[in-house]
Amino acid sequence: MLSGWCVPVPHAEVTGELYLKDETLKVRGTGYHDHNWGNYLFHRNIQGWYWGRIHNQNYTVDYGWVIPKVKEAPVISPLFVARGSEIVLSTDRMDTGLDNFGRDEKTGNSYAQKLTVTTDIKGVKLLLTVDTKRVIESMQLPKTTEWNQYYYRFLADYEMKIAIDGVQDQVRGEMLHELMML
Repeated sequence: MLSGWCVPVPHAEVTGELYLKDETLKVRGTGYHDHNWGNYLFHRNIQGWYWGRIHNQNYTVDYGWVIPKVKEAPVISPLFVARGSEIVLSTDRMDTGLDNFGRDEKTGNSYAQKLTVTTDIKGVKLLLTVDTKRVIESMQLPKTTEWNQYYYRFLADYEMKIAIDGVQDQVRGEMLHELMML
Protein backbone atom coordinates (compact mmCIF):
# COMPACT_ATOMS: atom_id res chain seq x y z
CA MET A 1 0.00 0.00 0.00
CA LEU A 2 1.22 3.46 -0.78
CA SER A 3 0.06 7.02 -0.57
CA GLY A 4 1.42 10.39 -1.58
CA TRP A 5 0.46 14.03 -1.43
CA CYS A 6 1.94 17.22 -2.85
CA VAL A 7 0.95 20.86 -3.33
CA PRO A 8 2.31 21.88 -6.75
CA VAL A 9 0.38 25.18 -6.73
CA PRO A 10 -0.14 26.69 -3.25
CA HIS A 11 -1.45 29.97 -4.76
CA ALA A 12 -2.30 31.01 -8.30
CA GLU A 13 -4.17 33.80 -10.03
CA VAL A 14 -6.90 32.24 -12.17
CA THR A 15 -9.43 33.34 -14.78
CA GLY A 16 -12.21 31.43 -16.43
CA GLU A 17 -15.81 31.27 -17.50
CA LEU A 18 -18.93 29.89 -15.84
CA TYR A 19 -21.86 28.82 -17.98
CA LEU A 20 -25.32 29.21 -16.42
CA LYS A 21 -28.11 28.28 -18.83
CA ASP A 22 -27.60 30.69 -21.76
CA GLU A 23 -25.33 33.08 -19.87
CA THR A 24 -21.51 33.14 -19.80
CA LEU A 25 -19.89 34.78 -16.77
CA LYS A 26 -16.23 35.80 -16.76
CA VAL A 27 -14.58 35.04 -13.40
CA ARG A 28 -11.26 35.94 -11.83
CA GLY A 29 -9.78 34.98 -8.48
CA THR A 30 -7.21 32.89 -6.69
CA GLY A 31 -6.71 29.16 -6.92
CA TYR A 32 -4.97 26.29 -5.20
CA HIS A 33 -4.07 22.79 -6.36
CA ASP A 34 -3.01 19.77 -4.39
CA HIS A 35 -2.95 16.15 -5.44
CA ASN A 36 -3.25 12.84 -3.59
CA TRP A 37 -2.48 9.46 -5.10
CA GLY A 38 -2.08 5.87 -4.09
CA ASN A 39 -4.10 2.89 -2.98
CA TYR A 40 -4.03 3.45 0.79
CA LEU A 41 -7.42 3.63 2.54
CA PHE A 42 -7.13 6.73 4.76
CA HIS A 43 -10.12 5.80 6.92
CA ARG A 44 -8.06 2.94 8.38
CA ASN A 45 -5.89 5.34 10.39
CA ILE A 46 -7.42 8.79 9.98
CA GLN A 47 -10.66 10.07 11.49
CA GLY A 48 -10.70 13.17 9.28
CA TRP A 49 -9.10 16.56 8.75
CA TYR A 50 -9.59 20.30 8.77
CA TRP A 51 -7.90 22.06 5.87
CA GLY A 52 -7.68 25.72 4.94
CA ARG A 53 -6.05 28.25 2.66
CA ILE A 54 -5.49 31.98 2.94
CA HIS A 55 -4.61 33.91 -0.19
CA ASN A 56 -4.32 37.67 0.17
CA GLN A 57 -2.11 40.39 -1.30
CA ASN A 58 0.77 39.66 1.08
CA TYR A 59 0.52 36.05 2.25
CA THR A 60 -0.29 32.51 1.23
CA VAL A 61 -1.03 30.14 4.10
CA ASP A 62 -2.04 26.50 3.61
CA TYR A 63 -2.64 24.36 6.70
CA GLY A 64 -4.02 20.99 7.68
CA TRP A 65 -4.96 19.29 10.92
CA VAL A 66 -5.21 15.56 10.19
CA ILE A 67 -6.83 13.76 13.12
CA PRO A 68 -5.82 10.12 13.74
CA LYS A 69 -8.36 7.44 14.67
CA VAL A 70 -6.23 6.33 17.62
CA LYS A 71 -6.09 9.14 20.18
CA GLU A 72 -2.49 8.29 21.15
CA ALA A 73 -1.27 8.61 17.54
CA PRO A 74 0.28 11.90 16.42
CA VAL A 75 -1.70 14.50 14.50
CA ILE A 76 -0.34 15.27 11.03
CA SER A 77 -0.07 19.06 10.77
CA PRO A 78 1.29 20.49 7.51
CA LEU A 79 1.75 24.28 7.45
CA PHE A 80 3.00 26.37 4.53
CA VAL A 81 3.56 30.15 4.78
CA ALA A 82 4.74 32.41 1.97
CA ARG A 83 5.13 36.18 1.93
CA GLY A 84 4.75 37.27 -1.66
CA SER A 85 6.76 34.75 -3.68
CA GLU A 86 9.13 33.93 -0.78
CA ILE A 87 8.48 30.71 1.14
CA VAL A 88 9.11 31.61 4.78
CA LEU A 89 7.98 28.37 6.42
CA SER A 90 7.11 24.80 5.49
CA THR A 91 6.72 22.65 8.59
CA ASP A 92 4.67 20.11 10.48
CA ARG A 93 5.22 21.92 13.79
CA MET A 94 1.95 23.68 14.56
CA ASP A 95 -0.97 23.34 16.91
CA THR A 96 -4.64 23.79 16.16
CA GLY A 97 -7.34 24.46 18.73
CA LEU A 98 -10.86 23.36 17.77
CA ASP A 99 -13.60 25.29 19.60
CA ASN A 100 -17.21 26.52 19.51
CA PHE A 101 -18.71 23.35 18.08
CA GLY A 102 -21.85 23.62 15.98
CA ARG A 103 -24.09 21.01 14.41
CA ASP A 104 -24.92 20.63 10.74
CA GLU A 105 -28.73 20.53 10.46
CA LYS A 106 -28.61 18.38 7.32
CA THR A 107 -26.38 15.55 8.67
CA GLY A 108 -26.42 16.03 12.45
CA ASN A 109 -22.60 16.03 12.55
CA SER A 110 -20.77 18.43 14.82
CA TYR A 111 -17.84 20.55 13.65
CA ALA A 112 -15.55 23.22 15.08
CA GLN A 113 -16.75 26.70 14.14
CA LYS A 114 -13.54 28.26 15.46
CA LEU A 115 -10.00 27.12 14.70
CA THR A 116 -6.87 28.63 16.22
CA VAL A 117 -3.64 27.76 14.42
CA THR A 118 -0.33 28.59 16.12
CA THR A 119 3.37 28.06 15.53
CA ASP A 120 6.62 29.59 16.71
CA ILE A 121 9.48 28.02 14.79
CA LYS A 122 12.35 28.99 12.47
CA GLY A 123 11.80 32.74 12.89
CA VAL A 124 8.05 32.60 12.19
CA LYS A 125 5.51 33.21 14.93
CA LEU A 126 1.90 32.79 13.79
CA LEU A 127 -1.50 33.13 15.43
CA LEU A 128 -4.34 32.46 12.99
CA THR A 129 -7.96 32.57 14.12
CA VAL A 130 -10.62 31.17 11.77
CA ASP A 131 -14.28 31.95 12.60
CA THR A 132 -16.80 30.05 10.49
CA LYS A 133 -19.72 32.12 9.23
CA ARG A 134 -21.66 29.44 7.38
CA VAL A 135 -21.63 26.05 5.72
CA ILE A 136 -21.27 26.43 1.94
CA GLU A 137 -21.26 22.76 1.02
CA SER A 138 -22.23 19.64 2.93
CA MET A 139 -22.27 16.23 1.32
CA GLN A 140 -22.20 12.57 2.14
CA LEU A 141 -19.41 10.85 0.22
CA PRO A 142 -20.04 7.80 -1.97
CA LYS A 143 -20.47 4.68 0.14
CA THR A 144 -17.10 2.89 0.51
CA THR A 145 -17.32 1.93 4.19
CA GLU A 146 -19.92 0.49 6.55
CA TRP A 147 -20.35 3.98 8.04
CA ASN A 148 -21.13 7.32 6.40
CA GLN A 149 -18.34 9.72 5.45
CA TYR A 150 -18.83 13.47 4.91
CA TYR A 151 -17.22 16.51 3.34
CA TYR A 152 -17.90 20.12 4.41
CA ARG A 153 -16.76 23.43 2.98
CA PHE A 154 -17.14 26.57 5.12
CA LEU A 155 -16.95 30.32 4.59
CA ALA A 156 -15.06 32.01 7.41
CA ASP A 157 -13.49 35.26 8.58
CA TYR A 158 -9.85 35.07 9.58
CA GLU A 159 -7.43 37.19 11.55
CA MET A 160 -3.73 36.42 11.31
CA LYS A 161 -1.00 37.88 13.49
CA ILE A 162 2.40 36.97 12.11
CA ALA A 163 5.99 37.88 12.92
CA ILE A 164 8.73 36.89 10.49
CA ASP A 165 12.23 37.38 11.89
CA GLY A 166 10.77 39.82 14.42
CA VAL A 167 8.84 41.94 11.88
CA GLN A 168 5.18 41.89 12.89
CA ASP A 169 2.12 42.12 10.67
CA GLN A 170 -1.61 41.57 11.04
CA VAL A 171 -4.12 40.77 8.29
CA ARG A 172 -7.83 39.99 8.15
CA GLY A 173 -10.11 38.67 5.48
CA GLU A 174 -12.48 36.01 4.30
CA MET A 175 -11.51 32.45 3.44
CA LEU A 176 -12.71 28.95 2.68
CA HIS A 177 -11.84 25.97 4.83
CA GLU A 178 -13.03 22.40 4.90
CA LEU A 179 -13.63 19.34 7.00
CA MET A 180 -13.43 15.74 5.86
CA MET A 181 -15.02 13.13 8.13
CA LEU A 182 -13.82 9.66 7.31
